[in-house]
Amino acid sequence: MTTHDDPTWHPETLAVRAGYDPASAGNSAKPPITMTSTFAYKSARQAKDIHEAYFSGTGPEAGKPNHIYARLGHPNLDMVEARLAALDGAEAAAVFNSGMATHSAIALAHLRPGDSVVFSRPIYGGTNGLLTQFMPNFGVKPFAFTDGCDRADIERSVELALAAGPLKLIVIETPANPTAAMVDIALIVEIADAIGMRTGTRPLVVVDNTLLGPLMQRPIALGVDLCMTSLTK
Repeated sequence: MTTHDDPTWHPETLAVRAGYDPASAGNSAKPPITMTSTFAYKSARQAKDIHEAYFSGTGPEAGKPNHIYARLGHPNLDMVEARLAALDGAEAAAVFNSGMATHSAIALAHLRPGDSVVFSRPIYGGTNGLLTQFMPNFGVKPFAFTDGCDRADIERSVELALAAGPLKLIVIETPANPTAAMVDIALIVEIADAIGMRTGTRPLVVVDNTLLGPLMQRPIALGVDLCMTSLTK
């Protein structure tokens, strides 16, 4: 969110206002489209500092809304990410080219050879393929549960996963598309917390919130770590 946004605004207001300050664009009521691929710098020193900030998160330009190349970020993308974060009630948001790019980035960032992952079924076919066909090539072991409202069913899968290796992710889609199968989000968070207390490593809880979106369901408020939504839906 930007400094002029109010987190207590209704979702309808956040959806049309969050992430954009008209004062940043000549008081234009609507954000202008940024039509550039590259950005200018005041000096070679600043260019170096901005690159350091982007790739290392350090230096005098760290934390500032600077840009290098439009594929990496640009003012319109900044606005969209800030607006999505506001709608989800999250600290921040990242926009990807597709839902599967998002799922893949999460899996590759948080899973290592020998780790295990638990996920709900039914789940989007691409996600199922990623977790059961692609990630095992990297030594990741997948385990699924089929009743997302049955503690015993979920915990059975969790125990199998813990026996196979460190459980790093619990990935759920609720309601599932197109079956509308439900997963008890608060229950999953409770189980993840218990795993953390028991093993010292709490798995991240990831929710695919595509079917309802942030206007109808806010998983972050229930303790979820990562929430994703397909904007094309």
